[in-house]
Amino acid sequence: MTTLEATAADLSSQGALVAELSQRLATHPLHASFRRVEHVRTFMEHHVWCVWDFMSLLKSIQRELAPASWPWRPGHDVAGARLVNEITVGEETDLGPDGRHASHYAIYLDAMRECGADTGAIQGFLHELMRGCPWRSALLESNAPAASRDFTRTTLEICEASLPERIAAFTLGREEIIPATFRPLIEGLSRDPAQAARVRTLLWYLDRHVKIDGDEHGPMATQLFRSHCLVDAATRSRSLAAAVRSLAARVRLWDAVTLELSHA
Repeated sequence: MTTLEATAADLSSQGALVAELSQRLATHPLHASFRRVEHVRTFMEHHVWCVWDFMSLLKSIQRELAPASWPWRPGHDVAGARLVNEITVGEETDLGPDGRHASHYAIYLDAMRECGADTGAIQGFLHELMRGCPWRSALLESNAPAASRDFTRTTLEICEASLPERIAAFTLGREEIIPATFRPLIEGLSRDPAQAARVRTLLWYLDRHVKIDGDEHGPMATQLFRSHCLVDAATRSRSLAAAVRSLAARVRLWDAVTLELSHA
């Protein structure tokens, strides 16, 4: 039984809400909204922020479980460090569709360029971060779509929360919902062969995540969730609340993109 399935069977209001929000994402009308390649571009210009802030959430967990600092100090959870390091290797240095190693974020930027989507907003934001600008200021002043800005703010605020809250958002709000969320997107994008040819790299990215998150990263994240988020009733409650917050933010983002595409 996956963590999501176990949560769905939970009788608490938080557990029921996690299951409800996850189901809304799996059956969201966004999946059937791509009628033209312009719609794909709009989606990617929103979704790239999710791709980037996913890495921030992952790194916030890795920093605590497997500190990368010197002088080196032994971590307190060797098993957790192994799990988060393995997930990071796959996300940060995967073997891409061209046979070269790259982060999934870099591959996503390639996918955006392939179909003519604008990468300027996310790259401008990262430029400001590299200059030392605080993330709140950089995000506020960025050209991110409003819905994506709100989603990213939620994720980065969770990155500043406790480790169990971060792991819950990562597991229930990301890893375990991705296969069910991405499969319908793949089906929708693949219906038109001409459109599919223009988004080959995006389809590779989505398919790669369905496989790696379903078979590897999802189960690894589940182990982290069980060891850090279920230690007592109070931690469990805070963790599920963070998962609900993460899932609700994704639903709001999907709703906003669907509305925008309906007017395009």
